[in-house]
Amino acid sequence: MRAILILAIVAIVGFFGYQYAAEGRGPSEAVGVLTGATQEAERAAAEAAAEAAAAEEAAAEAAAAAEAQAAEEAAAAEAAAEEATAAAAAAEAEAAAQAAEEAAAQAAAEAEAAAAAAAEEAAAAAEEAVEDATAEVAEAGEDLMSMAGELLTVEGFDADKVTQLVEGSDLSDDMKSLMTTAVDTAKDNPLLLEPVLANIREALGL
Repeated sequence: MRAILILAIVAIVGFFGYQYAAEGRGPSEAVGVLTGATQEAERAAAEAAAEAAAAEEAAAEAAAAAEAQAAEEAAAAEAAAEEATAAAAAAEAEAAAQAAEEAAAQAAAEAEAAAAAAAEEAAAAAEEAVEDATAEVAEAGEDLMSMAGELLTVEGFDADKVTQLVEGSDLSDDMKSLMTTAVDTAKDNPLLLEPVLANIREALGL
């Protein structure tokens, strides 16, 4: 019995010595190995390390995914901003074109109105000028008619005044043209002048 006890003590001392010398474990750890607690702790530590590594890998993957998503969202936001800028520029250009078209239409309308007013004014001025000229011719014709007895003679003949006298008379246009042409032809030829003047006196009823 004593020998068995000694062998048991020697075995225990040898076990603790081996754990301390070969495995680097202290007495408490050696006891843990003896009871199985150390193996359980080591297994739990290994599992925890594996879980930590898996968690770290998952975190890295999540960070990479978040970064990729952020980059994608940033690109989409930039594209949307560019589209909005282009749309705003197009709208501004369209508004400018419409404003220019409206301004051109207004300018054209104003120019047309001004042209119409100018034409109306010019027509009125021309009509007034014709009336004034007609009145002057009539007045001159009346003055010349009072001098017709003298002008329509060879002695009192004045080619310009006789022409004005004929033009201001009530003769037809054809007769006026014929008479003035005859006066122009005969004004330098006394032999032809008397018959021409006689024809004019007869046409005017003098």
